[in-house]
Amino acid sequence: MPSSSSSRKNSQGSNRSLDTITLSGDERDLGRLNVKMFYNSSVEQIWITVLQCRDLSWPSSYGDNPTISVKGILTLPKPVHFKSSVKEGSNTIEFMETFVFAIKLHSLQTVRLVFKIQMQTPRKKTIGECSLSLRTLSTQEMDYSLDISPPSKISVCHAELELGTCFQAVNSRIQLQILEAQYLPSSSTPLTLSFFVKVAMFSLGELIYKKKTRLLKASNGRVKWGETMIFPLIQNEKEIIFLIKLYSRSSVGRRHFVGQIWISEDSNDIEAANQWKETVTNPEKEKNTELGDSPWKQACACPEDVTSCLKVACCKHNSEKRALHSWHIARMCRDAQDSHGLSLPRAMLSQSQIKMELPLLYVMILLLNIFDFSSGITYNKGDTEKRFACASQGFPQKNEIIKLYLSSDDLKIQCFFQSEIELTSKEFLSVFTSGGLAPSLGIINSTYTGIFHFNLTLFSDRVYWLIDIPRENITKNTDIAAVEEWLVRITLQHGLNIYTTEGTLLDSIREPILQWKLGTVMTKNDIGKLYPHVVDLKTTKCPCANDVVLLGFIMNTTLDGVYIGLSFSGFWNYDDTTWYNLTDMVYSQVGEEHTELSMVDMVLTNHFLVILTSLGLFISGDLRYPSSSVLMFSRADFCGFERVDYIKGKLWYNERCFANREHFEVDYVTITFERNRTLSEASSCFYSKEPFLEWLPCLPPISKGMKTILSTVVTFLVDQEQSSGVYLFHNQKKTTVSVRILKNNKLRLIQKFPLFLFPSSFSSPVGMIFHPRSHFLYAYGNQVWLSIDGGNTFEFIADFDDDIIKNTYHSFYTSDITFVSRSGKVYLTKAGLGRYSKIGSISDKIFTLYYDHMGFIHKLTPDHFEAGGSLAAFGNSKGIFGQAPDMGFETVLAPQYITLNEMIFYAYVPENEPKESIYTKKFNDIHLGKLIHSRKTGTAYIRKILQHNTPEGFLSSVIAEIIDPFGIEEVHESSCLSSSLSINQAGNFSYKLSLQLQTSGVTSSFQDSDIEKTVVIPGYSSFLITRILDNENALAIATMPETVPHNMTFLKGSWFLYNFGQRDGRTWNIHSKPCNYWFQQHDDSLSLNVLKYIDLGKSHALKIKVIPNTKGVQTLEIPLLKVVVGNPNLLEVKVEGYFDGTDSYLMEISAASKTLRQGSTSLAFIVWGASTECLVTTFVPTLKSSCSYLKSMHHIPSEIIPLEDWISGVHMDSQGFNMIKVLPINYRPPSNMGIAIPLTDNFYHADPSKPIPRNLFHKSKKSGKFKQCANVSTREECNCTNDQKFSHAVAFSDCREKVPRFKFPVTQYPISLKIYSEDGHIPVETPYLVTVTEVNNRENWNLKHTVPENVKKMKDYLESILHAPVYNPLGLNLSIKGSELFHFRVSVVPGVSFCNLGEEFQIYVDEAPLPFPGHTLIALAAAVLLGGLIFIAFMFQIHNIHPWDTCKKLMRTNNVNSTNITAN
Repeated sequence: MPSSSSSRKNSQGSNRSLDTITLSGDERDLGRLNVKMFYNSSVEQIWITVLQCRDLSWPSSYGDNPTISVKGILTLPKPVHFKSSVKEGSNTIEFMETFVFAIKLHSLQTVRLVFKIQMQTPRKKTIGECSLSLRTLSTQEMDYSLDISPPSKISVCHAELELGTCFQAVNSRIQLQILEAQYLPSSSTPLTLSFFVKVAMFSLGELIYKKKTRLLKASNGRVKWGETMIFPLIQNEKEIIFLIKLYSRSSVGRRHFVGQIWISEDSNDIEAANQWKETVTNPEKEKNTELGDSPWKQACACPEDVTSCLKVACCKHNSEKRALHSWHIARMCRDAQDSHGLSLPRAMLSQSQIKMELPLLYVMILLLNIFDFSSGITYNKGDTEKRFACASQGFPQKNEIIKLYLSSDDLKIQCFFQSEIELTSKEFLSVFTSGGLAPSLGIINSTYTGIFHFNLTLFSDRVYWLIDIPRENITKNTDIAAVEEWLVRITLQHGLNIYTTEGTLLDSIREPILQWKLGTVMTKNDIGKLYPHVVDLKTTKCPCANDVVLLGFIMNTTLDGVYIGLSFSGFWNYDDTTWYNLTDMVYSQVGEEHTELSMVDMVLTNHFLVILTSLGLFISGDLRYPSSSVLMFSRADFCGFERVDYIKGKLWYNERCFANREHFEVDYVTITFERNRTLSEASSCFYSKEPFLEWLPCLPPISKGMKTILSTVVTFLVDQEQSSGVYLFHNQKKTTVSVRILKNNKLRLIQKFPLFLFPSSFSSPVGMIFHPRSHFLYAYGNQVWLSIDGGNTFEFIADFDDDIIKNTYHSFYTSDITFVSRSGKVYLTKAGLGRYSKIGSISDKIFTLYYDHMGFIHKLTPDHFEAGGSLAAFGNSKGIFGQAPDMGFETVLAPQYITLNEMIFYAYVPENEPKESIYTKKFNDIHLGKLIHSRKTGTAYIRKILQHNTPEGFLSSVIAEIIDPFGIEEVHESSCLSSSLSINQAGNFSYKLSLQLQTSGVTSSFQDSDIEKTVVIPGYSSFLITRILDNENALAIATMPETVPHNMTFLKGSWFLYNFGQRDGRTWNIHSKPCNYWFQQHDDSLSLNVLKYIDLGKSHALKIKVIPNTKGVQTLEIPLLKVVVGNPNLLEVKVEGYFDGTDSYLMEISAASKTLRQGSTSLAFIVWGASTECLVTTFVPTLKSSCSYLKSMHHIPSEIIPLEDWISGVHMDSQGFNMIKVLPINYRPPSNMGIAIPLTDNFYHADPSKPIPRNLFHKSKKSGKFKQCANVSTREECNCTNDQKFSHAVAFSDCREKVPRFKFPVTQYPISLKIYSEDGHIPVETPYLVTVTEVNNRENWNLKHTVPENVKKMKDYLESILHAPVYNPLGLNLSIKGSELFHFRVSVVPGVSFCNLGEEFQIYVDEAPLPFPGHTLIALAAAVLLGGLIFIAFMFQIHNIHPWDTCKKLMRTNNVNSTNITAN
C-alpha cells in the first residue's frame, strides 16, 4: 500500500548530517550486576534475586569505601520499586536478596526491569544503571549478567514498532513495510490519541526521501498500518540510512514525538546491522522462514534511547518469497525535537522540573484511566493500597490506620497523600488540585451511605486536604445508645475508586461504655507491676463498634484484683489503653474478708457489662443512662456455688448489634459451670436477658426416679433468629446438641429438632459459638463442626487429632474465623466455608487474639500489642504469624495420571509406621482446595480428599487438577531412564522393576537416590520405588494394582520418573491457593454487612456476581454460590442463579414478607469454592421483617414555603397575603366553649417567664402543661433546636413559633401524603387507609373523600374496631369553618404496615368573622334599632308630628334673638 505522502529532495535540499541523530554516551566500564529471575505461575509471582556486583568502580570523589545499594524498578504503568540493603563498597559486593511481587505475567512481559546502583554516603546519588527486558520471562529460572553503564538522563516509554525491509535489486528500489505498533502510550488528558510514522531516507548524510503513514487511532494501545513504502534508488545514492520516527497526535492537533530507530550497516544494534547487510548483499534472496516461525531475539548492544528487537518475516514479490527483516522498537524514548523533526539530545532537567513532573505523572495516570474505573466495588481483586493518611484529632501520621472520631462538634478531617517517591504532600496537593481532583469521603454502615467532598480550594500554606462536616449532616442523634461504628472510604475522586483507603469513624459521645469510668484509673507503672501475676487474658468487644474493646487480666493467687483495660481505637497502640482497677467495686459487694479475687470472664453486650469473677457474677447498670461518673455493679446470686465453681465458670454470648433496636431484639447471656448439677441445685447452667436481674436455669428439673446419664452442659446459647436455646452436652459416652423452643423468655420442654449425635471421635468438646451477626453455629474441641440450620444438623469441618481448639476469634467484617489450639497452632477459615488453612503458630505463653472493626487481627500480651496485616491490605489475618506455613506432611507422594489434566497423589504409609502416628502420613481435610507444589516445577489444585484402606501402603489420596505440569527426572538425575523397564510380581503387594539396557556403552542402573521416586507409565498403574535390590532391580508398590502391566517391557522414553520423595528433604509442599474468585455487589450499598427492612407485603431484591479468577483451573458448570437463610419461616425467599457469557455467576434473590410476624434473619451467600486467601467469601446481609427507622409519612403542603421565609416570618402569596403566622407567646388554641376558654394541654411558642393569656376561667387554669419547657424558668432553658421549632409534632409544640396561615374559610384543602424510605418515596394510597384527628379536640372542620367499592368493606370493618372514621387518603380534602390554629394528626390504620405511620400538620385560619354568639347579637341589636327608628317615624307621621319643622322654627327664633343684641 503506498504511503499517504512522500517527497523527494536532491542533494541540495538538505545539508543535515547524520551526526545530529547519532546518540553518544559514556562508554566507561562500571562493572556488572548479576541477578536471577523466574516467574511462579501457580501463585502469579515474579521472583527477583540480586546476587552480586562484580568489578564495580565509582568516581574517586566518593572515597575509598562508600556505602552502596541496588534499587530496582519494574517499569509498569504504575512503577513498582524495591531496594536492597546497604553494603560497604568493594570490588565485589554480595547481596543475595530476593524480592517477590504478585503481578500478572502478561503485564510483566511488556516492560523492563531497571536496576540503579546508588551511593548512600557521603551523599546519595545514582552512579550506574542497567536493565533487561521481561519479554522472555518464564517459569524457568534464568541467570543474567548485566553491564552497568552511566545513568541515563532520558526518560523512557514502552512503545514497540514492527517494520520490514526488502531490497528489490531488479527494480532498483527498497521496499519498507510499516506493519504495526503496540504498547503505545495513552493520553495524559481525556483527549484521544492517533499515531503515524515518518520515514526519512538519507544518502551520504543528506535527506533524499521523506514519507509518512496515515494517522490512525490506537485501539488497546495498538495500531495496525500495513503500509508499504517504495524508495527508488539511483546510482549516486550510497551509504543508505533510514531514520524511522513514531509520533502521536492529539484530537486538538498537537504532535508529540514518541521514539525513533535508524537502520543501516552502522546501526548501534549489531544484529540489526547484520540483517541490513544481508538485505543489501543478498537482494531478493529466498527465505524458508514464515512469519512468526523464528523466536524474538533481544539485541544486546543498544543505544541509550532505544532497544531494537528483531525477527524474520517474509514478503512476496512476483510470486517469489523475498527476505523481509522486521525490527521492533521497544521502550522507545521520548526525545527533544528540532524544527525539522529530527532528534536532539534532551536537555538536563532542573530539580524543580523533575519534582513537578513526577507528581504530574500521577495526575496523568488518573486521567488516562478515568474510564477504566467503575463506581461499584469488586472485592478480592488484590490488596488495597493505603495512599491517604487522615485524622480527625491532630495532624495525621504517615502509615497509620485511619481512625476518626465524631464528637459533639463538627467533624474536621485532615488528609495528605502518601507516596513512595520523595515529594512533599504539599507538592502532590497542588498538582492534584490543579487537575481538579480532590478526595471524597464515604461514610458507610449497614443502613446508611453518605458521600462528602473535600475542599478543592487551597491556601498557600496548607499541606493537606481539609473537610469540615457538621455533625447533624451525619447524624442528628446525640442520645447514648448502641450505634454502629462507621466504615469510612476515602478515594481520590468519587465513583472512580482510585487510591481507595479505608478506616473507621466512631461516635464517641453516643457509645455507651465510653461515657463511664469503670473504676480507679491506673498508671503505667501500676500496670507494669501486674505483669508477673497474669496467667491469662480475656477480651470482649462492643457488638456494634468492634474498635471499642475491653481487655481483662486473669490473675494468679498471689495477687488479688480485677483489672480491665479499655480501648476505643482497636488496640493499635498500647499507650492508648486506659486501665481501671475494679477491685474496690467487688469488695464493696462481697466484703473485704474474701481473698483470691480475679476476673474469670466478661461479656460486653449492647447495653450492659457482665463480669464473672472468682467471687461471683457482677452486672453493671444500664450503660445508656449515666447516673454517676463511676459505673456501678450488682451481684447475681447462684445458690450452692462457691469460688471453686466460679473460677471454672464461663460466659456465653451470641454477639448481635442492636443499633436502631426493635422490640423483639434482646441480649441474652448464659453462664455454665464445669460440673454436673445435684438434686438440690436448680441447674449448672443459667441464662438471663437484659437487664440480667433474673437468672433462670437452662436445664429442666430432674424428676424423682428418672434414670438417665447426667451430661455436662458445655455450652448453652440463645438463638435470637429462631427463638430457641441450643445446648452442647457431653458425657463419657457421647457428645450431643439439643435445641429447645424459647417463648416468652421460658424454655419449653419439648425438643425443636431431634437430638444431634456427634461421632465418638468428637471426644473433647470445648465450646460452641455463633459467628457474629449470622446463623453460623460452630462446635469446637478436638474437631470443628458447623451448623447452618440452628443446630438441627452439623457438617464436619476439621479434625485436629491429639490437639484441641481452645479458643475461637471472629471478625464480622471479613468473615474471618481463627482457631487457636492448645499447642499454639493457628488455623483460619471463613464463615460458612467448608475448608480451612493453617496460618502459623504462636509461641507466647500468655496471649489472646482480637479482631478489630475492619478485620485486622491483633495479638495481645500483657505488656504489648501486635497488629496483624500491613497497612497495604485490610483484613489480612496473617500478618502476625509470618510467612504462611507449609501444610504438607512428612511422607512420600506417588502420582498417578487419570487424565491429561488430572492426577491422583497417593500418600505413602510405611509398613512399620506406629498406629498412633499413622494420621501424620495421611491427607486430611485441611488440604482440600490447596495447591501441591513440586520443588522442581509444577502445581496441582486439590479438588477431593479420599480415605481408603487399599491399595497397600496408601491410606489416603487426593484428586488434583494440574495447573502447571510437573517436572520429570532427567537422565543425569536418574541414569535408569536410559534403559527399558519390565515389571513382574514379587509378592502379594510388591512388584519387581527390572532394567534392560538398550544401548551398549551407556551407564544405566538403579541408585539409592531413586528410592521414593515414582515410575509413571501412561495408561497403567504408577509404582513407588521402596527398595533397590541391585543395579538392575528394584522393589515397588503399585498405586492401582488392577492396572499393573504384568510381564511387560517398556522401552526407554515410554516410562518416566517423578520425585515426590523426602530423602534429601521433602520435594513437595502444600500451600493455600491464591484468591480464585472476585465478588461484586450489584445494589447501591457499599457495605459488606447491609441491613434491609422488609415491610408488610413488601419485598426486597439482591443481586450478587461471582467472577472466577482461576488461571489454569477448569470452571465447573455448577452454581458458585450457596444461599442459606437463617430463619426460613420468617420470609419467603426466591433464588435464581445463572452463568453469563464470561463464565461469571450471577444470583438474584427476592425476599418477601409472608406473615404478620416480625423478626430478623441473616441471609448468607457463600462462595463455597473460594480460597481462604480471599477477603470476601461470605456475604451476610441481615433482613428484618419490620419497620425501617428511615420510613416515615410526610404531609406535602399545598404551598411550599422556603426555609429562609420561615426564618424571616414573611411569605407573601399572589394577593399580598402573608402565609406565615407568628404565634403569640404561650398560645393555646380555642376550645368549643369559645376563644377565651382554651382547654387543651398543648402550649405553643412557650416561654415560662411570660404571662399566660386566656387564663381567666377556672377550666383554662387547670389545663395547659409545658413539655419541653417544663421545670425551667426561661425560653432559652427550653433548649429548642431549629428542627424542633419547625416541627409539626405535638411533642414539640412548646418550641413551635410559626405556623402556616390561611384566609377564612378554608375549603377543599388537599391533604397530600407521601411515604419516604431508604428506597425513595411513594404516594399514600390504598391499601393504606388513614384516620384523621384534631389533637386539641377542636371541631368546625370536615373531610371529603371517595371510597372505592373494593375498599368500602374494609373501611366499615376498621371503623367498627377503631371506633373512629377511616378515610381513603387518595383525594382527601379538608374544609375548616373555624378560626385560629388547627392541629391535625393523620395515622395509617394498623394491619397494612409494621410501621406506626403518622404525620401532623397545622393550619392557622385568620380574618374570620366574629364567632358565635357575637355575630348573632350584633345582628339582632342592629335589627331592633332599625325597627325602632322605623316605628317612631311611623308614629310621628300618624299623629302629624313633624320634628324637622319644629327644629327649623327653633333655629329661626335663635337667629332673631341674636340680631337684637347691641353693645352698650
